[in-house]
Amino acid sequence: MSVWQRRLLWCATVLVAASGLVYAALRYLVPPVDAFSAYNHPAQPWALDAHVLLAPVLLFALGWFWGNHVLPKLKRQVPGRPSGLPLVGLIVIMTASGYLLQVVSAASFRPVLAWIHGLSGVAYFALLLGHALLAPRETGTLSVSAAPGAGRPHFGSTQPTQRAARR
Repeated sequence: MSVWQRRLLWCATVLVAASGLVYAALRYLVPPVDAFSAYNHPAQPWALDAHVLLAPVLLFALGWFWGNHVLPKLKRQVPGRPSGLPLVGLIVIMTASGYLLQVVSAASFRPVLAWIHGLSGVAYFALLLGHALLAPRETGTLSVSAAPGAGRPHFGSTQPTQRAARR
């Protein structure tokens, strides 16, 4: 996977997580400024808007990773880090609950969805961080995906230092 893929994934993940945490803090932790306001804080709708508008960028990055990282490893049955498949499950739960929060109007079901979405989002961020920290550091000239016999290398399989050396 390329450096740009990693950057996009991490930037989108951090921005979506930050906007979600800010929204949750403003919604659940800040006392209402006005007793007649629909919001606890004037910035609350802005935080929610940022979260909802940034989420498709994260979904795009996750889809790109699915094609270049997850699917090839599943097809080749590469033994990987034990955090990979649970991460995929959390992504599905986080995405489905986030979508349902926008369309479900039943007042009794929304708090359950909000808790599922919030907890799965925090767990996704923590597990992604752990997954990245457990990644083997590539010291050779080629990554695992471009090793001999590993199939056709995909975009971004060559290290940036190699590309700079070829120029």
